[in-house]
Amino acid sequence: MAQHYEPNDEGEIEVSIEAPYLYKNDGYYYLFANWGACCSGIDSTYNLRVGRSDDIWGPYLIRMGKICLTMAAHFF
Repeated sequence: MAQHYEPNDEGEIEVSIEAPYLYKNDGYYYLFANWGACCSGIDSTYNLRVGRSDDIWGPYLIRMGKICLTMAAHFF
């Protein structure tokens, strides 16, 4: 299920996803995506997330079974 984000009071969406990339290896699909906000110095939240699925349509999970591209997922 896709997750939807609403703009804040300034009309900005506070979470961004960019440059998604799919890679297939040994029967699994890997989704790489940049997540968060950059360019805010030490307040930047920019990070790389990687999830794995056996179906190209997902869901893409991280190692703890959480969906990769959600606020609840831990990043590394």
